Amino acid sequence: MLSVVGLRTAAVSISLLLLGMGCQGPTGPPFAPAAAPAGDRGLVYVYRAGDLSPHGRARVRVGALQGSLGPGESLWIDLPAGRHQLRFLWTQLIAVSAGWTSFELDVQPGVTHAVRVQTTAREVEAAGSVREARAQNRTLSVRAQRVPLEQALRELADTRQSPDPPSIR
Repeated sequence: MLSVVGLRTAAVSISLLLLGMGCQGPTGPPFAPAAAPAGDRGLVYVYRAGDLSPHGRARVRVGALQGSLGPGESLWIDLPAGRHQLRFLWTQLIAVSAGWTSFELDVQPGVTHAVRVQTTAREVEAAGSVREARAQNRTLSVRAQRVPLEQALRELADTRQSPDPPSIR
């Protein structure tokens, strides 16, 4: 019969194995700048660089358009000029962040914008089964931040294009 310490050790080992299964690095082609936006449209780069949590995917939605980003991935969105709500949700195996994070962006005509997405996971006191530990004992959060284009292009150079899809139009 396993002791309480033995059960906790087994639960942690299984959790680490499950985390490792979701750790595939970026697989798309290296970042390549998109064409300049048309005069009545804007371009938005969305990316995960320097992310503190290397697991899971950040789902991205703008209206009916959607895509997703793994760690070290980027995508670009071609949007008409105007105010848009970008929404983000982080999914990680069986755990999901607590709802969508919204980010308002005024897309200017003919201008390229950049938004960095960062995900974090914070461990909380473990109890219960491995499934419960993954879903209930981890606080997941998503943060979106507008970044100056010059800085974003330096960070984007180290990303790969999301295969899911690399652009949203």
